[in-house]
Amino acid sequence: MKNKKYLFGLVFLIAFSGLICAQDNSLELVKLEVKKATLKEQQALKNGDCETLLSMMDDKITFYANGRPAAPKNMIGVFCKNLPRPFSELTSDSLDVYALTQNSAYVVRKIEYNKNDKTKIKEVVTKIWRKSGDGWKMIHLQSTVKEVSNE
Repeated sequence: MKNKKYLFGLVFLIAFSGLICAQDNSLELVKLEVKKATLKEQQALKNGDCETLLSMMDDKITFYANGRPAAPKNMIGVFCKNLPRPFSELTSDSLDVYALTQNSAYVVRKIEYNKNDKTKIKEVVTKIWRKSGDGWKMIHLQSTVKEVSNE
């Protein structure tokens, strides 16, 4: 009888461990998918492909610039079209993706570039992504930009 309890406990532990590993693997897949979507979205912005950029945003996306509510999606398109290109060369760039569920994740990107000899720009961008029937869409975008002395 004691062996049966031990065997049952061992089988339960193995099954539970397998479930946790499967969940970890699915969240790693979410991270890879969202990273791919983020890189595609960033490339579209860089290239001025505003149509692709907007297609990756939910129609009801919330957008905050430096902590203030900003323009709706259609104005993001206007902003995209009017951005001066090419962009400045980045001196620092990091991208971290955090899977929340199998259908949601958030991204934090930190970039720096020189504005001129005396000033650099530091920007932190956070995005929340949600997976729906037509793929991953940004549902929230926040950007904070700060000028910092190079000296």
